[in-house]
Amino acid sequence: MPAKYVEMGKEVDVLQARLNALPMKSQEAFQDIGAQRRLKKELKENGLTADDLLPFDQDLLKKDLTSKFPDAVMIADEVDDLNARLDLLDKTPNADLNGKTIRMPGYVLPLEFDGGETTEFLLVPFVGACIHVPPPPPNQIVHVNFRRGFKSPGLYTPVYVTGRLAAIGGTVDLSLTDGQTPVETGYRLEAVSVEPYKE
Repeated sequence: MPAKYVEMGKEVDVLQARLNALPMKSQEAFQDIGAQRRLKKELKENGLTADDLLPFDQDLLKKDLTSKFPDAVMIADEVDDLNARLDLLDKTPNADLNGKTIRMPGYVLPLEFDGGETTEFLLVPFVGACIHVPPPPPNQIVHVNFRRGFKSPGLYTPVYVTGRLAAIGGTVDLSLTDGQTPVETGYRLEAVSVEPYKE
């Protein structure tokens, strides 16, 4: 696990301890503040107004928690900041891996074929990624080129890929039955071998 995740885990522990030390009313307000912020974000993202919400949620938005519970607001602000940094870290490739020759397991999501052989694919960490469920963070997706190609029996074939990793992100268009969808990747890899995964 990268050191930054460990550091952030310690920050989470400190924030949790500070939250637990607050009076119970402030702890409850902290939960409501988080719910208010999620509702406001949802309204903005979906072009809705408070009138579109259920009465319970409308009442929650009307609560003045900021002036009554500044201690809970301060922790909520720090939690939001930490979450934003975690989101950024999830999207950022690990520069320490740049240029390294690696052997990595994963599941094949084919992009290009040559004579029935897969020559370009996404290496994803779990079955269903990018098609049946939303894609994982970019730093968990590797865009692989393998000029020799290999026979892939289908989607999500488990493999080991060996090659030089480049911490270069990008976007690829993934063809689906109902069109194409862009998928952000965190790494590129020129493969020298693709082997069936064996435990």
